Amino acid sequence: MTWCVVGIHAQEAKQPQVVTGPGYKIVARSIEKSAILNGKPLYTLSYHFDFQNRDKIFLQEFGNIEASGELSYMSPSKVVEFWSRDQKEKLATVEFQETGASRATEVDEMPSPKVFLPVTRQSSWPKNLSAQTKILKVVSQHYPTGARAWIENDTQYFETLFEPLGSLPRRILGQIALLISFPTAPNSDPYNINVQAAIQERRRLEDWRSNNISPETTSSAETFLGLFVADLEKASGAQ
Repeated sequence: MTWCVVGIHAQEAKQPQVVTGPGYKIVARSIEKSAILNGKPLYTLSYHFDFQNRDKIFLQEFGNIEASGELSYMSPSKVVEFWSRDQKEKLATVEFQETGASRATEVDEMPSPKVFLPVTRQSSWPKNLSAQTKILKVVSQHYPTGARAWIENDTQYFETLFEPLGSLPRRILGQIALLISFPTAPNSDPYNINVQAAIQERRRLEDWRSNNISPETTSSAETFLGLFVADLEKASGAQ
């Protein structure tokens, strides 16, 4: 078994953070506090990884993924363990430290799963195309903090924070969060990527609400979802 523990400290953040070991290289882009979940912080971990002479590796949040690529996602821990695809060999343990201030002056609370509507949109995905890193890349294009990632009951979940909606009248503010899910071991080809949305609205100086959403905010959310699903389709090779 080959493994190591590496601490990357905030004072080193001005220089590219490169961690190397036997047959692997990890480059940390940024490690930032980005959200709160059940009173505890979540961190957006953004890094490139390359494990040579391997086709797959295992990460707890994703299961088996490609052995080389980029990830940007929210995690409650700044410690990342990289395992062989059969989980018999720990390849590396990297302990990250924050590289800078959080992305906002106030860190947002993750949405409650109860606020997400039933499946709003679906996008097909070919069984032979690895999904996790490609879908996360699409998420990051629309949500700078990425998504909280976890696996439950053989289903991969990606949950985002709320992001503002555009093209609204000046008197209305709207925001949307997404919950994306798909099977870790699909039994059909292609299979569906499920997209659920949580939509909130408020007038200026009012609190956010999830009911009685105006037609303007609903229309803006539908436009956003259409663009997001179109980007998923491009990532899957459907377009």
